[in-house]
Amino acid sequence: MELSRQSLLAAEVGVGYVVATSPRSGSWLLCELLGSTGIAGRPGEYGAREDAATWRGHYGYSSHAEYFFRFAALMTTANGVFGAKLMWPQWSSLGRDARRYLGREPEAFTLLDSLAGPLRMLRLRRLDTVRQAVSLARAQQTGQWSLRHGEIPRGEAGTYDAEAVRAAHAALRWQNAEWDRELRRLAVPVLDLEYEALAVDPEGTLRAVLEFLELPYRGRFRPPTLRRQADARTEDWVSRARADLARAADGSRMTEVDS
Repeated sequence: MELSRQSLLAAEVGVGYVVATSPRSGSWLLCELLGSTGIAGRPGEYGAREDAATWRGHYGYSSHAEYFFRFAALMTTANGVFGAKLMWPQWSSLGRDARRYLGREPEAFTLLDSLAGPLRMLRLRRLDTVRQAVSLARAQQTGQWSLRHGEIPRGEAGTYDAEAVRAAHAALRWQNAEWDRELRRLAVPVLDLEYEALAVDPEGTLRAVLEFLELPYRGRFRPPTLRRQADARTEDWVSRARADLARAADGSRMTEVDS
């Protein structure tokens, strides 16, 4: 395959969007719903060159360059709709790889907007970032990132680690701040979405997204295959995390006053 801009553009994209989000935000649920319609792209994550598990393991490419030039086509449905789900580091990696392979200086937005413009952004966030941090820290510790209906959790349930939760919370706040800064800079159409509303009314969220993308809602989508992983241990971790993070915040304020 010729690795060129022409091969990158071969996806024949007409409408495009990015789910701008962070880990454990409900993005899998949202993208599963969108993909199941058959008309709203195939929103998946971008695998940077160091993420061989994605571009080689999942998609089966022998080189990252080949995967990069096929990324748009992989994420596009037959009607020409492109969709991608990107965490902030993946957005940054896409821009970096565009510079590497195209020999120019496009950022991620310029690249995707040229393919699928005018690009629209779905800003998915989780309002309860403490609960989100607990979910992330527990998944990182146990390796259990998702559970399908009827599936039994594997391995250990995990042990509360205050430092891991603090690090996860800080990382999520950083990603949210970077996305908010980027979207203010780009000044593009943005639909704000919340995990809490998505979890309660997935069909209502799907309708809102399709309307934003100017795509018809035909009442056809697959019910979510994933189930919530929260349990009694989660509630215990969340309670402890709220207390730990509050103490850390109080300590930080006291240090600022003393200085």
